[in-house]
Amino acid sequence: MLTTGETENESRAPTFARFWSKVDKSGDCWEWRGCRCGNGYGSFTVNGKMRRASRVIWELTHGPIAAGLCVLHRCDNRACVNPAHLFLGTHAANMADMTQKGRQAKGSKVARHGEQHGCSKLTTDTVEQILRSTGTQKSIAKRFGISRSHVSAIKLGKFWKHISRKTSC
Repeated sequence: MLTTGETENESRAPTFARFWSKVDKSGDCWEWRGCRCGNGYGSFTVNGKMRRASRVIWELTHGPIAAGLCVLHRCDNRACVNPAHLFLGTHAANMADMTQKGRQAKGSKVARHGEQHGCSKLTTDTVEQILRSTGTQKSIAKRFGISRSHVSAIKLGKFWKHISRKTSC
C-alpha cells in the first residue's frame, strides 16, 4: 500500500499529483505518458521503488492489492491507467484472458507488430514520415522522440519491417 513507509516529501497527495501529471485523460483509455517498462506497461516510482503504474493507480483509488492478485486490463492497452478499465485477477486468469483474446507474443501464431505491439511509441504514419525524412539520424530521432539507433533500425528495415520502403526518384 502506498501509505506505508512514505517519506514526508512523498505523502499520498503529492504521489497522487505526480501520478496524474503523467496521464493523458483525453480518450477512453487514459494513456500513461511517463516511463514505461520494456514490455509497454507504465512505471512509476513510489518511495524510491519502481512500481507498475496500473498497480499504483489501483492502490490510490481502491486500496491494497491482495497477495497473489494482478491488475488486469479490460481494454488490453498496457499504457492505460483508467481505473474503470482495470480489475483484479490471478495470474492464471490473466493468461486465460490473453489466450482468449489472441494476445500471445513470442513463439505465438498471433504475435503483435507495429502499432499493435504493447511497447510501440510510434504509429505507421510516423514511421512512414521517418522513412521519408532527410537529415541526420540524430536530428530525426530528436524530432520523433526516439533514439538514433531506433531511427537506424527503421531505415535499415530491422524494425517495422511490414512498412513499405519503396522509394520514388
